[in-house]
Amino acid sequence: WWGDSVYEYYAATEGGGIAVAYATFLAVFVFRALDLKGLWRAFLRAARISATIYLLVAAATILSYALNLLGISSWVGEAAILFEGQPVLFLFAIALLMLILGTFLDIGAAILIFVPILMPAIYKLGVDPLQASMVVMLTLAIGLITPPVGVVLYVVMRVGKVSLLPFFVPGDPAMAGAVRTDSGLIITEITAGTGASPIATDKVTVHYHGTLRDGTVFDSSVDRGEPASFGLNQVIACWTEGVQLMKVGGKSRLVCSSDLAYGDAGRPGIPPGAALVFEVELIGIE
Repeated sequence: WWGDSVYEYYAATEGGGIAVAYATFLAVFVFRALDLKGLWRAFLRAARISATIYLLVAAATILSYALNLLGISSWVGEAAILFEGQPVLFLFAIALLMLILGTFLDIGAAILIFVPILMPAIYKLGVDPLQASMVVMLTLAIGLITPPVGVVLYVVMRVGKVSLLPFFVPGDPAMAGAVRTDSGLIITEITAGTGASPIATDKVTVHYHGTLRDGTVFDSSVDRGEPASFGLNQVIACWTEGVQLMKVGGKSRLVCSSDLAYGDAGRPGIPPGAALVFEVELIGIE
């Protein structure tokens, strides 16, 4: 593929399109992992992800135009006198700025907004535009995979159907004492239980309070004032695994990635791909 790009048979964009077509052929006709309905869902997911990126780029273009109308690029060019005779220091300043911007801006949006603003200063200081471009691209790329935002991390999360929650467990005060299981479930003991632990085939009685990551309540036996009973093998995987790690009389906080909850299907009150948080009190085992 690289050789083809070098010899200009096609560029990286065309190569990506060919790779997608080849992967689709393998998934549908060779491995038969996708039927037409699954292929349509895959196209819809890809369209949603692409639309998100292009909306960012569109907004960035408008913002860049507005900043130029306000004369910000001229002000930056005049401020470049502070770095006169110190082009390396200027490149370090650009690297720091782009690293910070890359943590919460898409790389295309950051380039469209800030590179036109920086170009007058780059030319005024005699910095090679190619060298400056390499600094901008490298530091933005590092920023894109850097928490707390890291746009690329969220794209990978959506494509791979994985959760970013484990990345934030060590630094989240609300997660103190949390344990992450091999499946990705994050469980924090709030109150220690003294009774027995259930197994997957048991029927349990619990009180629970379920929220989205932003605190929106979607279901709560606590609010209804009535405990719920069900078989542990009849609920989402997060509950089946998490409640087995509890003891009767105990209370725990379960943080469930979407693949351990309702996945891309969602349900009323729960968006597709949503991570869920439950506070569960295990009352009894039947």
